[in-house]
Amino acid sequence: MGIRGIYRAKIYTAIVLVGSIVLFAGLGKNDLLPGDLFNARDDFYRYVSHMVFQNAKPYLHKAKVVLDKRGERSFTQTFGTYLKKKMNQERECIRKVVSQDSRRNNLIQLADMICGDLKRCYSASRRDTCYKSMISHLEMSLQIWPRKE
Repeated sequence: MGIRGIYRAKIYTAIVLVGSIVLFAGLGKNDLLPGDLFNARDDFYRYVSHMVFQNAKPYLHKAKVVLDKRGERSFTQTFGTYLKKKMNQERECIRKVVSQDSRRNNLIQLADMICGDLKRCYSASRRDTCYKSMISHLEMSLQIWPRKE
């Protein structure tokens, strides 16, 4: 294991100590048919995000959701309103939705790292189970779409 692997292992050890949970939705973009992408990218993004947040709903209570600021500002604002409306129908799951530059937000970078590592665990071309085994007991939900029959 190289120096990057040692740092990753330390990060995953810290995640376990904190007791975080992991909800992961894998999206096999290469396996989607063109018609599966809905009519617009924003609609598709809303659909996938809604699927992820519905799974996270039992664990959310007045949460602050941080989005990567690299998207269009108008979409981020309308998406925040959409998400709060969908998720807060029964109780206040999401209090605030903000956008921040992912290069300056360590939690966004951490989520991106975890998603990349988990993607490699389930990739047909490259299986890497080292990191998944470290956090698999924290995995609350796993969805891979589209499902392969």
